Amino acid sequence: MRTKVAAYLLLVLLVIILGLGPACTRPPDDALLTGQIQSKLGQDSGLQGKPITVQTSGGIVILSCTVENDAQRTAAARYVSEVLGVKQDVNSLQMTPTPALAVPAQNPTEQTPPPGQDSNSGRRKPEGAQ
Repeated sequence: MRTKVAAYLLLVLLVIILGLGPACTRPPDDALLTGQIQSKLGQDSGLQGKPITVQTSGGIVILSCTVENDAQRTAAARYVSEVLGVKQDVNSLQMTPTPALAVPAQNPTEQTPPPGQDSNSGRRKPEGAQ
């Protein structure tokens, strides 16, 4: 009797293992992954409204868009890595270049004198003077 119960339990365990095996090797559903990632990105207040493109193929996710700073770029990559089934993420998000600081204009009264003239008086310097 005891061997029959053990054989029956072994058979049930074998059926469970064989049933789960193909499910684990099944490729990820790219549309499902894309939807999950877009949902996570949309929930982040810093990324809402950003036209981030999510492309998924065979579990490889590619993000593309322009974001304002590195924190947004890092957050997007973190959301992708949290989704089960993602094999690799390619973060192609670019940061908006920061505008260059304006250089203050020179005071028009403080002009550089032409070579050979004294900067204080506007007269020519004597030869040999520096």
